[in-house]
Amino acid sequence: MRPLRLLLLTNQLDVGGVETNLVTLAQAFAARGHAVTVAAAPGPLQASLGPHVAYHAVSANGDTPWRLWRAASDVARLMQDQALEVVHAFSPRATLVGWLARSLAGRRNGLRRGPLIVSVPGGLQESPAEPPWVTYSRLWPLWGADRVLAISQEIRHTLARLPGLPPRITSLCHIGLDLARFRPGRQTAAAQQLRAAWGWPSPTPLIGTIGACMSRKSHDLFLRAAGLVHGQRPEARFLIVGEGPLRPQLATLSHRLGLEGVVRFVGQREDIPAVLEALDCYIKPGVVEGFVGITVLEAMAMEKPVIAFETEDVKAAIRDGDTGVLVRRGDVLALSQAILRLLAEPLFARRLGRAGRQFVEEQFEASAVAARLERYYLEALGA
Repeated sequence: MRPLRLLLLTNQLDVGGVETNLVTLAQAFAARGHAVTVAAAPGPLQASLGPHVAYHAVSANGDTPWRLWRAASDVARLMQDQALEVVHAFSPRATLVGWLARSLAGRRNGLRRGPLIVSVPGGLQESPAEPPWVTYSRLWPLWGADRVLAISQEIRHTLARLPGLPPRITSLCHIGLDLARFRPGRQTAAAQQLRAAWGWPSPTPLIGTIGACMSRKSHDLFLRAAGLVHGQRPEARFLIVGEGPLRPQLATLSHRLGLEGVVRFVGQREDIPAVLEALDCYIKPGVVEGFVGITVLEAMAMEKPVIAFETEDVKAAIRDGDTGVLVRRGDVLALSQAILRLLAEPLFARRLGRAGRQFVEEQFEASAVAARLERYYLEALGA
């Protein structure tokens, strides 16, 4: 594969699944000999890019025409200075910035064609109650892309129904995981320290979920399932990792469900491998379509059994009864029963964990994902 000049563009390098994936892919591309630049507003993940990935501060999340124009002007200069071949945008807004930038660069230099613009929408809805027209209005900037990658068939089918989008919408795994960081057994001591600090030493059953406290994560369903599980397994404890605007409401719900001392909110953390090592079971309570979830893959890499509601995105990684457990979307009772089964059947839980690790190694290892994207970029450039 020949070296490529790549720009990975997103809104801001906050802690989140989309951003974590971008950073992991940037490192993998650089390790494979490509010239990689990341453009985004500064955020906590900026320090994780490493010495071989260039960073350029661009506010691609502008909410006014002037800010979008400024971001596009910055990206246009990058296109000119670095002779970029591919701009991979990780949000609809970033896609719009990339399209505007290519137009500006072409006008300044008389170019007939600029870099290929590939877009990756992170998901479809911000909340389960969001009406379709709101979803569509958020996705309209995707029309500026030459090609669109979808993480699931459901997202692909939805995008294909939107008027004016590029005809080339492809389902392709573009989630990469740094498996050197997530290895089961290496965080045992740190996990024991965390459990001791939380007051829940082994063998206390510990079930957790990781994600921003926002509507699309459906932490309320996790709490309701926790209440049902606690009724039958009073010794079980539950962990929510993440910050967000809904944390006060979730804490109120936890209190109303009588889960004081049973559920702990630990905020945003950087020691995710140790947190996952401390868990007996990982839950993905989201019910809207989007990325399969970086933390789902991280939990699988740590050989933790994962339970999720049955959405099309999680099917990219979870095969029911093989690499994890799927329950009917939004069915809190079914979720609680699945948790109780895993607690009662440790051999089944361990088998799921081992199969999950093997599947992640085969499908989501960062270098392999980067190689798939390389071939995709080169095919698109050739076309």
